[in-house]
Amino acid sequence: MTGLALASGSPDLLALSRQAESRVLLAAGRRAEGLARLDDAMCAVTAGELSGMFTGWLYCLALTQCMEAADFARAVEWTNAAMEWCAPPWTGHPPPDGPDSPDGPDGPAAARDPGNPASLPMTVPSGENPFRGVCRAHRVEVLDLLGAWALAEAEARQACREVPVDCLESAAAAYYAAGDVQRRQGRLDAAAVSYGHAHELGRIPQPGLALLRLAQGRADAAVAGVELALACRGAPDHDVLGRARLLAARTEVALAVRDVAGAAGAAAELDALAGDGAGAVPLLRALADTAVGSVALARKGSDALLPLRRALAGWLELRVPYEAAQVRMLLAAADRAAGDEEGARLELGAARAAFERLGAVPDARRAAALLTGGSRRRLPGGLTAREAEVLRLVAEGGTNKDIARTLVISEHTVARHLNNIFAKLGVGSRASATAYAYAHGLV
Repeated sequence: MTGLALASGSPDLLALSRQAESRVLLAAGRRAEGLARLDDAMCAVTAGELSGMFTGWLYCLALTQCMEAADFARAVEWTNAAMEWCAPPWTGHPPPDGPDSPDGPDGPAAARDPGNPASLPMTVPSGENPFRGVCRAHRVEVLDLLGAWALAEAEARQACREVPVDCLESAAAAYYAAGDVQRRQGRLDAAAVSYGHAHELGRIPQPGLALLRLAQGRADAAVAGVELALACRGAPDHDVLGRARLLAARTEVALAVRDVAGAAGAAAELDALAGDGAGAVPLLRALADTAVGSVALARKGSDALLPLRRALAGWLELRVPYEAAQVRMLLAAADRAAGDEEGARLELGAARAAFERLGAVPDARRAAALLTGGSRRRLPGGLTAREAEVLRLVAEGGTNKDIARTLVISEHTVARHLNNIFAKLGVGSRASATAYAYAHGLV
């Protein structure tokens, strides 16, 4: 490709060949070289040296590529540049009408090839940039990570209106990102609808759907969903970030159902995927440190603080507020376990403030409850104080006999409380009830 591009003297083809070489290098594990070659291609793009068609095509390819490689800094920079380029009216030149044009005898379906940029202008209204919807869909993912959730959801809706019919995978990505925002805000029904739309458009909505099921107390569905998604994805390929997110969710779900060994295995694979030292990928490293620290905390070991503090520093440096606040919650638990009550309160206060700014209502309530020690708190699911006590003991692994001994009541009474708990929460097993307890801050 490079030889042909140089021989033709075409800046468009040369930039495209450099992007292709970058993808090959990244697939071969040569990350530094691959990203350097991608920078070479994007220099011509951002300098305005290419035709409109190739500028848009390379923006779309590069934004996908740097997110798959978990290069968040480049994703932020190029998403902003792409949206600035998309703002003016489209000035590209669609192919002329004729027998080989998209509206020719072969019909639109024959010409709408996602790999053929020449087909894109014919699928959007005249004068509109055919790449705007796709670039906006990439922006939604960046805004989500940066914590601009209201804007991310609005942009997701706009992207779905703008995406050409031959790029529906971008609309699926926008719906999925909107589902993630809605889930973390506690709008669980809306999140389910968004994940459903993403699935209809061809995207497996994981791990978001598994985490939604966990928040709903459906632990069995959460475990099955994330494990199936990992099995379908197989070994890490070009989408390193996709697998890393699945592993992070697998760790969280496993800990919620007290499968510490399963969580440790997922965290270990994520740790290896992130790399270390000079070769570490910052976004992956922050995910891995969070997972490793949460497993150490579940094991009640004294080695949770170090990875969790590394994780917090990583998320703060990346300017990703929600994950940083989640790590602060884990740090508060680690501080309390170590006897540092003041440190725990500082972390909880910072986490609560971040959650409130983001609109993450369930997390903000959980942080507030932990700050006040649970007093004067309205219990979720209509539970009574005694039922909440029983549920906490169930979540800690207690049998009916253990709970009866602890609360000085009969096993028959414990069983009656459990029946009431299951009915109120709409769950059918101790594992699901345990997941509900963790998701709603009762443990």
